[in-house]
Amino acid sequence: MTSSASTAAATTASNPTAAATGTAKPTTVDGNITIAAAGDLQSGPMKITPLYCGKLTAAQQARFGTTAVGGLIYRYANHASASGAAKLYVGFTNGTTVAGENYAGQVSDITDGQSAEGEVDAIGISGQDLTFTGCEVMSYALYTTATGLDPVSYAG
Repeated sequence: MTSSASTAAATTASNPTAAATGTAKPTTVDGNITIAAAGDLQSGPMKITPLYCGKLTAAQQARFGTTAVGGLIYRYANHASASGAAKLYVGFTNGTTVAGENYAGQVSDITDGQSAEGEVDAIGISGQDLTFTGCEVMSYALYTTATGLDPVSYAG
């Protein structure tokens, strides 16, 4: 299990995304993956492309260094002048109910014009695996190895 569970516990309560989305409907991008309405969040310097939502194979778990049974895999492309990474915030849904929310674990800094992939564990606040049928991309924050997590959230 990655350290993303503790990150989620510390930051979920302070995330403005839920309040910003209001009553607007999310947009379905691929089967069981949706993008939350942007609300008051502005577009950021990264392009986010969700790739997969569901149970993780052993190869996927090894690639992203996780023991979580499920999660969301995504690609982020940098369109900024500075290097950084997109730390994605995802809601895992079971029908119309939110089963849990979490942030991406380890992410790699990339420079302008590059892309990389990240993963968000489908685990609850106390580290338990979640039962879920869908993933909703809520927002992302910029992360750099040098400065850490930027406190501004951007639309997913």
